[in-house]
Amino acid sequence: MRLINGMAAIVALIGVATSSVALASPITTTLNFNSTGFTPAGGPLSALTGSFTLIFDPNLSYVFTTTGITENSLNLPVSSVGFQYNPNANNGNLIIGGSLNGSTVVAGTNDFAVILFDVKTSAPTVGGAQYSTTGSARVYGSLFQGTANVPEPLSLSLFGAGLVGVAVVRRASKNRKA
Repeated sequence: MRLINGMAAIVALIGVATSSVALASPITTTLNFNSTGFTPAGGPLSALTGSFTLIFDPNLSYVFTTTGITENSLNLPVSSVGFQYNPNANNGNLIIGGSLNGSTVVAGTNDFAVILFDVKTSAPTVGGAQYSTTGSARVYGSLFQGTANVPEPLSLSLFGAGLVGVAVVRRASKNRKA
Protein backbone atom coordinates (compact mmCIF):
# COMPACT_ATOMS: atom_id res chain seq x y z
CA MET A 1 0.00 0.00 0.00
CA ARG A 2 2.88 2.36 0.83
CA LEU A 3 4.35 1.72 -2.59
CA ILE A 4 1.04 2.66 -4.27
CA ASN A 5 0.76 5.85 -2.18
CA GLY A 6 4.37 6.72 -2.96
CA MET A 7 3.79 6.17 -6.69
CA ALA A 8 0.63 8.32 -6.59
CA ALA A 9 2.58 11.10 -4.87
CA ILE A 10 5.30 10.95 -7.51
CA VAL A 11 2.71 11.08 -10.32
CA ALA A 12 1.07 14.10 -8.64
CA LEU A 13 4.38 15.93 -8.27
CA ILE A 14 5.40 15.20 -11.85
CA GLY A 15 2.02 16.42 -13.14
CA VAL A 16 2.15 19.68 -11.16
CA ALA A 17 5.83 20.30 -11.98
CA THR A 18 5.29 19.57 -15.66
CA SER A 19 2.29 21.89 -15.83
CA SER A 20 4.26 24.81 -14.39
CA VAL A 21 7.02 24.19 -16.93
CA ALA A 22 4.44 24.02 -19.74
CA LEU A 23 2.99 27.39 -18.72
CA ALA A 24 6.43 28.92 -19.26
CA SER A 25 7.05 27.16 -22.56
CA PRO A 26 6.24 28.49 -26.02
CA ILE A 27 2.61 28.74 -27.04
CA THR A 28 1.10 28.79 -30.49
CA THR A 29 -1.47 31.47 -31.18
CA THR A 30 -3.24 32.67 -34.31
CA LEU A 31 -4.21 36.31 -34.84
CA ASN A 32 -6.89 37.07 -37.45
CA PHE A 33 -7.89 40.66 -38.10
CA ASN A 34 -10.00 42.82 -40.40
CA SER A 35 -9.52 46.54 -39.97
CA THR A 36 -11.58 49.29 -41.62
CA GLY A 37 -12.27 52.98 -41.00
CA PHE A 38 -8.76 54.24 -41.58
CA THR A 39 -7.89 57.92 -41.23
CA PRO A 40 -7.22 60.02 -43.11
CA ALA A 41 -10.11 58.91 -45.31
CA GLY A 42 -9.62 57.94 -48.94
CA GLY A 43 -6.60 55.66 -48.47
CA PRO A 44 -5.70 53.04 -51.06
CA LEU A 45 -7.09 50.17 -48.93
CA SER A 46 -10.68 50.07 -47.68
CA ALA A 47 -9.69 47.27 -45.27
CA LEU A 48 -6.51 45.68 -43.96
CA THR A 49 -7.05 41.96 -43.40
CA GLY A 50 -4.67 39.24 -42.39
CA SER A 51 -3.90 36.15 -40.37
CA PHE A 52 -0.65 35.23 -38.60
CA THR A 53 0.47 32.27 -36.51
CA LEU A 54 3.03 32.92 -33.78
CA ILE A 55 5.07 30.60 -31.61
CA PHE A 56 6.53 32.42 -28.60
CA ASP A 57 7.00 32.24 -24.82
CA PRO A 58 4.56 34.71 -23.20
CA ASN A 59 6.96 35.21 -20.27
CA LEU A 60 9.90 36.42 -22.39
CA SER A 61 10.55 39.73 -24.14
CA TYR A 62 11.15 39.74 -27.89
CA VAL A 63 12.79 42.62 -29.72
CA PHE A 64 11.44 42.80 -33.26
CA THR A 65 12.12 39.35 -34.78
CA THR A 66 11.05 37.41 -37.86
CA THR A 67 11.57 34.04 -36.13
CA GLY A 68 8.44 32.27 -34.88
CA ILE A 69 5.88 34.05 -37.07
CA THR A 70 4.10 32.70 -40.14
CA GLU A 71 2.02 34.87 -42.45
CA ASN A 72 -1.14 32.92 -43.28
CA SER A 73 -2.66 35.77 -45.29
CA LEU A 74 -2.35 39.55 -45.73
CA ASN A 75 -3.97 41.77 -48.36
CA LEU A 76 -0.96 44.12 -48.43
CA PRO A 77 2.14 42.62 -50.09
CA VAL A 78 5.16 43.04 -47.80
CA SER A 79 8.65 41.58 -48.09
CA SER A 80 8.56 39.92 -44.66
CA VAL A 81 6.79 40.16 -41.29
CA GLY A 82 7.97 40.11 -37.71
CA PHE A 83 6.80 40.74 -34.17
CA GLN A 84 7.87 42.21 -30.89
CA TYR A 85 6.50 41.31 -27.49
CA ASN A 86 6.79 42.81 -24.02
CA PRO A 87 5.26 40.65 -21.25
CA ASN A 88 5.42 43.54 -18.73
CA ALA A 89 3.53 46.19 -20.73
CA ASN A 90 -0.29 46.16 -20.69
CA ASN A 91 -0.29 42.56 -19.42
CA GLY A 92 1.45 41.42 -22.59
CA ASN A 93 1.90 43.83 -25.51
CA LEU A 94 2.29 42.23 -28.97
CA ILE A 95 3.04 44.15 -32.18
CA ILE A 96 3.02 42.43 -35.58
CA GLY A 97 4.26 44.32 -38.60
CA GLY A 98 6.32 44.56 -41.73
CA SER A 99 10.00 44.17 -40.99
CA LEU A 100 11.27 47.28 -42.80
CA ASN A 101 11.71 49.35 -39.62
CA GLY A 102 10.63 47.17 -36.72
CA SER A 103 7.21 48.13 -35.41
CA THR A 104 7.27 51.61 -36.99
CA VAL A 105 5.34 51.91 -40.27
CA VAL A 106 7.47 53.45 -43.02
CA ALA A 107 5.50 55.91 -45.20
CA GLY A 108 5.85 55.42 -48.95
CA THR A 109 6.39 51.65 -48.67
CA ASN A 110 4.15 48.61 -48.35
CA ASP A 111 4.28 48.35 -44.57
CA PHE A 112 1.89 47.75 -41.65
CA ALA A 113 1.64 47.29 -37.87
CA VAL A 114 -1.07 45.68 -35.69
CA ILE A 115 -0.99 46.01 -31.89
CA LEU A 116 -2.58 43.68 -29.34
CA PHE A 117 -2.75 44.26 -25.56
CA ASP A 118 -3.51 41.82 -22.70
CA VAL A 119 -2.00 38.86 -24.56
CA LYS A 120 -1.35 37.07 -21.23
CA THR A 121 -5.06 37.09 -20.37
CA SER A 122 -7.99 35.13 -21.78
CA ALA A 123 -9.40 38.32 -23.35
CA PRO A 124 -6.75 40.11 -25.44
CA THR A 125 -7.62 43.64 -26.58
CA VAL A 126 -6.83 44.99 -30.03
CA GLY A 127 -5.26 48.43 -29.96
CA GLY A 128 -5.37 49.21 -33.67
CA ALA A 129 -3.59 49.03 -37.01
CA GLN A 130 -1.55 51.23 -39.33
CA TYR A 131 -0.46 50.80 -42.92
CA SER A 132 1.23 52.58 -45.81
CA THR A 133 1.58 51.69 -49.48
CA THR A 134 4.29 52.25 -52.05
CA GLY A 135 4.03 55.74 -53.49
CA SER A 136 1.88 57.09 -50.63
CA ALA A 137 3.43 59.69 -48.36
CA ARG A 138 0.89 58.89 -45.62
CA VAL A 139 0.43 56.36 -42.86
CA TYR A 140 -3.22 55.36 -42.35
CA GLY A 141 -4.46 54.34 -38.89
CA SER A 142 -7.52 52.60 -37.48
CA LEU A 143 -8.97 51.19 -34.27
CA PHE A 144 -10.70 47.88 -34.81
CA GLN A 145 -11.90 44.56 -33.37
CA GLY A 146 -11.76 41.06 -34.71
CA THR A 147 -8.98 38.99 -33.22
CA ALA A 148 -9.00 35.31 -32.47
CA ASN A 149 -6.26 33.91 -30.27
CA VAL A 150 -6.10 30.14 -30.04
CA PRO A 151 -3.57 28.94 -27.43
CA GLU A 152 -2.28 25.36 -27.31
CA PRO A 153 -4.36 23.25 -24.90
CA LEU A 154 -1.33 21.22 -23.72
CA SER A 155 -0.67 23.40 -20.64
CA LEU A 156 -4.23 23.00 -19.38
CA SER A 157 -4.11 19.23 -19.91
CA LEU A 158 -0.88 18.87 -17.94
CA PHE A 159 -2.23 21.03 -15.14
CA GLY A 160 -5.36 18.85 -15.00
CA ALA A 161 -3.24 15.69 -14.79
CA GLY A 162 -1.37 17.19 -11.83
CA LEU A 163 -4.65 17.98 -10.05
CA VAL A 164 -5.90 14.43 -10.59
CA GLY A 165 -2.66 13.11 -9.08
CA VAL A 166 -3.10 15.36 -6.03
CA ALA A 167 -6.69 14.13 -5.61
CA VAL A 168 -5.54 10.49 -5.75
CA VAL A 169 -2.91 11.08 -3.07
CA ARG A 170 -5.41 12.89 -0.85
CA ARG A 171 -8.02 10.16 -1.22
CA ALA A 172 -5.44 7.46 -0.49
CA SER A 173 -4.33 9.24 2.67
CA LYS A 174 -7.97 9.58 3.84
CA ASN A 175 -8.60 5.88 3.24
CA ARG A 176 -5.43 4.97 5.16
CA LYS A 177 -6.56 7.04 8.19
CA ALA A 178 -10.05 5.53 8.23
